Amino acid sequence: MKFINYFRLLMSIFFIYCVNSSQVTANEPWISCASDKIQVDPEFEENKEKIIKMVLLSYHMVNCNLLETSRLWDKIATEQEFDSWCKEKIEIQNDLNEYGWEFHVFGGYSGIGHKNEEKEIDLPGFIAIHKIKNIVVIVFHGSRSESDWVTNFLRPEELDENESIENVTEKLGFSKDAYIHTGYALKYYHMKQSLYTMLKFLIKKGDLDIDDLTWYVTGHSQGAGLASLAMVDIANNFLPQYEGANFLNSEANKVRGWVISPPQVCGNILCVEEAEAIMGRQNIVRSQVNLDPVTMVPAHVSSDKATKVYAKLINKKTNNSWAIGNDFTSQAMMGLSMLTKDWLNSGVKYKGVKGSFDYYTLGLPAFQDAKKIIKTTKHSQQQSNFYQLFKKIMYTNLAPYHFCSISKQGGWWFDSDLIELDLTKSMKYSMKIFNQNSCEDFLKFNNR
Repeated sequence: MKFINYFRLLMSIFFIYCVNSSQVTANEPWISCASDKIQVDPEFEENKEKIIKMVLLSYHMVNCNLLETSRLWDKIATEQEFDSWCKEKIEIQNDLNEYGWEFHVFGGYSGIGHKNEEKEIDLPGFIAIHKIKNIVVIVFHGSRSESDWVTNFLRPEELDENESIENVTEKLGFSKDAYIHTGYALKYYHMKQSLYTMLKFLIKKGDLDIDDLTWYVTGHSQGAGLASLAMVDIANNFLPQYEGANFLNSEANKVRGWVISPPQVCGNILCVEEAEAIMGRQNIVRSQVNLDPVTMVPAHVSSDKATKVYAKLINKKTNNSWAIGNDFTSQAMMGLSMLTKDWLNSGVKYKGVKGSFDYYTLGLPAFQDAKKIIKTTKHSQQQSNFYQLFKKIMYTNLAPYHFCSISKQGGWWFDSDLIELDLTKSMKYSMKIFNQNSCEDFLKFNNR
């Protein structure tokens, strides 16, 4: 009897040891330093072209499947343009399927929580898995409907009485005093159950080996805002269910957040510190152009205020005094200001506009030069009327800052070809902008 009890004790110790050992198994950091040079994990290098295709696919996926809500936002799009989205969606999916990628869509809503607006059904993103490589990519689409814009600028004072941002903040892994973007927090929180259900199904089914899995969470624009919250939530709340309560992504490097042209999700320094402590700064990369206005607007600012403040910034840098309102004329003047030579050559740099806003950005900056990217922008040479021609003139200099090109109807469309996939190159440019001379200093640096 004593022998049996002793044997059971040994087995228990062995079991605990095995479980704890699996918990501390770590991946290589996404970004690290080697001989004072930026080192990017080879696994990302092998898959980056496929991942950026998935970001483009996220727009086509929702636009093709929820056609009516897309039209509500951009009424100038044609039937042929919508058909092209569906055609490209199929082409991208088929191409990625050939390389072993599978896709699983999850549902949600947009425009949630506003006391005067109706929420709208949405397909916020999808889960892409590769069984052989054991990689999961969670992708969120950017703004493409009127309800998405309600989400973009939703503030606490506009909340429906049935919604509480404080409860959501803590449930996503932040403390109650951390300020996170109201609209993105509510949108992600209300889709979280759908996302979790699909992930648990794939794990239980055996499609994913949770012990040796690499996660990428990504998206463009609003999608990057949602990805910023999702990566923290998955690292803090989802993975500990499988890896153990002591799981720390900052050490294990399992979850990686690639946020592209991200709006500011954090509204105070506590939010940034908590997000980066959970994720590890080495596992968050922020790809953007150094003059992208979307990345400069604080999490708590309304649409009207954002337009006015940014217009004043443009006027200051271009020596103009117009464009201080939110009406069409003022916005047109702001667009024309963007065309002036002074805007690109007067020394306007990302680090030089911090006096206008408080910055609370996440992760490592992987910046691209605005003056170079403007020269590579693609747009149609044909416009059907004067209004569309004017919109093209007004927006052309602004669209590429947000990794977009101009359609012949004058609208903006995400252009994945504009994004520099060589993170070493874009991070070297960031080091130059922010006067960071060593790789180690850069990994600790944040331009907030």
